[in-house]
Amino acid sequence: MKTPGFFLAALLSVNFFACSVDDMPPSIQFPNDEIYTSKFMGDSIHVVIQFSDNVALNQFKIDIHSNHDGHNHGKPQDALAKWDSLIIGSISGTSDAIDFYVPIPKGYLPGPYHFTVYCLDKNGNESLSYFPLILKDETDTIAPVVAVQSPQANANLASPFVVLANVSDVLSDGTAAGELNRVEVVLEKLSSQEEFDVADYNAVQLGSSLSLYDPATGVLNLSNLSIPSAAAPGNYHLRLLVFDAYFNMGMAEVQVVVP
Repeated sequence: MKTPGFFLAALLSVNFFACSVDDMPPSIQFPNDEIYTSKFMGDSIHVVIQFSDNVALNQFKIDIHSNHDGHNHGKPQDALAKWDSLIIGSISGTSDAIDFYVPIPKGYLPGPYHFTVYCLDKNGNESLSYFPLILKDETDTIAPVVAVQSPQANANLASPFVVLANVSDVLSDGTAAGELNRVEVVLEKLSSQEEFDVADYNAVQLGSSLSLYDPATGVLNLSNLSIPSAAAPGNYHLRLLVFDAYFNMGMAEVQVVVP
């Protein structure tokens, strides 16, 4: 893939009189697996990356940005911005490496982020690689506890159906936490592990007058759900994923039958 606009300045150094065309993108390798793990706000990310190219390397870019998927977020986080960081540097030769720490500032929105690495060679060929990065806040590291009341095990599902569950959640200091950030309902076919999205609610929907979630009682009531048309008859896991205001995830599932 040829480079987008942010690398255009680097193209001035391309040798337009090369005897042969170089269309091989550079290679990106990660000897250090630390970036695959979740991190706390205030920690740092140890970045160790090896680059190689058949002709000559030119630049790298590291782009850390939110992957919150456009969902609105819980009330405790309304005032917090999403963190982003952009690092661009020069590399050279057919093999080069970087090794440094990126500090994660406190006071930003926790949750899912993307750690994306781009590499550009001297002839404008580009590679990229990215990994999910979960940022946590020490205020709340405890996942919600979820118990599905309906449907019951081995129940036959028919559209429309209801998912009824009890949710309990506390902050790290043990005090009650009443806000939910996101709720997903998924059907997973047992024979193939293929997943079918049933429903996805954000914080605004959960806290609205639709009475989907009552933080006082912990009752989650999702009605008028439909079986996806692509879900063929068979045995499924109905999986309920619940994210609290600090993006800790609780999960419960029950086996059901789609007739």
